[in-house]
Amino acid sequence: MVVPSLERWVSSRVALIGDSAHAMSPHITAGASLGVEDVGVLRGKLSPDADLTTALKEYEADRLITRWTIVKAAPSDGYQGVYQVAQARAAQEQ
Repeated sequence: MVVPSLERWVSSRVALIGDSAHAMSPHITAGASLGVEDVGVLRGKLSPDADLTTALKEYEADRLITRWTIVKAAPSDGYQGVYQVAQARAAQEQ
């Protein structure tokens, strides 16, 4: 299952975060954690002196890189791929 990506996540005064910005296939299992990270990154970009439009564009640029890194690293064969990765990691730890 491939979830199509959005071309942009921000406009001049509005930013999408979490699954509304970067929904992913369930087998990637990163949706909740990425949403929490989005809030932290956005909070770090905003300050009383910050230009809102610039801050939102910086947030989007930072998070797009993270989103694509995770999507590329995720197994393409769904739950079975996640299970195989987990088994391989468990074997390495023994």
